[in-house]
Amino acid sequence: MHYLSDAALQGLKEYTYKPGGYTWLDNLHNPLWNYTTSKLPMWLAPNLITLSGLLGVVFAHMLTVIYLPDFEGRAPSWAYTLAGISVVIYANLDCIDGKQARRTGSSSPLGQLFDHGCDAYVVHLLIGNIMACAGHTCGPRTVIGCVTIMLPWALAQWEEYHTGHMLYGNGYWGVLEALYGTTFFHIVTGVFGPSLWSIKLFEIGGHNFLTLDAVLSILCTTCSIQSLGQIWRVLTLDVKDLPPKERGNKELGGRNAAWHLGCMLFVIGFGSLWVLEPPSSAGECRAAFTTFGTAYAYIATQLIVAHMSKIAFEPSPWAMGILFLGAVNTRLLIVNKLVFAFGALGVTAFGYMHYIVSIVRQICQFLDIWCLSIKARKTS
Repeated sequence: MHYLSDAALQGLKEYTYKPGGYTWLDNLHNPLWNYTTSKLPMWLAPNLITLSGLLGVVFAHMLTVIYLPDFEGRAPSWAYTLAGISVVIYANLDCIDGKQARRTGSSSPLGQLFDHGCDAYVVHLLIGNIMACAGHTCGPRTVIGCVTIMLPWALAQWEEYHTGHMLYGNGYWGVLEALYGTTFFHIVTGVFGPSLWSIKLFEIGGHNFLTLDAVLSILCTTCSIQSLGQIWRVLTLDVKDLPPKERGNKELGGRNAAWHLGCMLFVIGFGSLWVLEPPSSAGECRAAFTTFGTAYAYIATQLIVAHMSKIAFEPSPWAMGILFLGAVNTRLLIVNKLVFAFGALGVTAFGYMHYIVSIVRQICQFLDIWCLSIKARKTS
C-alpha cells in the first residue's frame, strides 16, 4: 500500500531543511557534539544513530512495563536511573545524527523525517517513564502530564506546517533543557524513591496538594505560555507572506489552521479522557495509555510528512476514532475495558508500524537511498 502520492514524494524531494533556534545549552554542547561526530566511522548512517537513541528509551520504558505494569508501586532504583541516562543519550544522539549526515554527505529529507518521527513516538515513552517515577496510575494527574507535554510538541509541528518555521521554547529554554529536566526527575526518583512525589505540601479544597502537583503546576504554566504563543503566531500570520515554495499544495489560512488545530485537540482531548478513569483491571491503564501515545505519534507523523511534502494534512480517521471509542467505552462499558484497551492497542500498533515502514520504503525507493546504511554514490 502506498501512502504517499507522486506529488508528495516530489515535494519531499525538494524539501529544504531550516534549522530552528538554539538555546544556551545547545551552544554549550555544540563543541562536544562536533568532536564526537568527528570520531564516528564514515560508514555509520545518521538514521542508525537516531534509531539507537530511540531503542535505548524503548528499553528503559520496557523495564518500567515489567516492574510497574500500571505505573504504580516501586521499581529498583537503578531502573529509574537507567531511564534518566537513556534520555541523556537520546538527546545527544538526536543532535549528532544531523552532523553525521552532513559530514558523510548523506543528508536527505528522509533523515529529518526519521528524526522527527522518532521524536513523535518518544513523547509518550517519556511521559510513561515520568508516570512510573511518580508512581501514579491513570487519573487526573496523568491527564495533566499528557496535555502539558503533548500539546506544545504537537503545536510546534502545527506551527511549522503553517509558517515554515519550527519554534519550540525560546533562547533560554528548549528541547534539550526539557529533556535534561526529565533526566533530573528520573535521577532524583532513583535516589529518593517515587514516594518523594507523594509528599503532602498542603491541603486545598479538601484535596492534598503533593510535591508532584507542584511539578505539574510548573508544567501547566510553561505549557500555557508556549501554546498561546504558538497559536497566536499561526492565527495572525498572513499566508501571502509565505514564499510559493513553502506554500506548495498545503491547505493554509486561518480556517484550515483552526481545523488542523481542532484535529490535534481531538486526539489529545479524547486520549486524555480515556486515561482519566482509574483502571479496574491490571494492565488496562498501560494498554490505554500506549494506544493513546501510538495514535498521537501516528497523527503527528502525518502532520510532519504533510509539512515536508507540502501537501494537505489529512489525519487518520480510524486512529482518531479509536481514541473516541476508548473514551466513550470507559464510561458506557459497552465492551470490557481491558479487552477493548488491548484490542485497540493491537490495531493501533499494527496500523502505525504499517504506515511507518511503508512510507520509509516509498521514500527510499524514490530517492534511491537506504534507510539504515549509507549507499555508495554512483561514479561516472
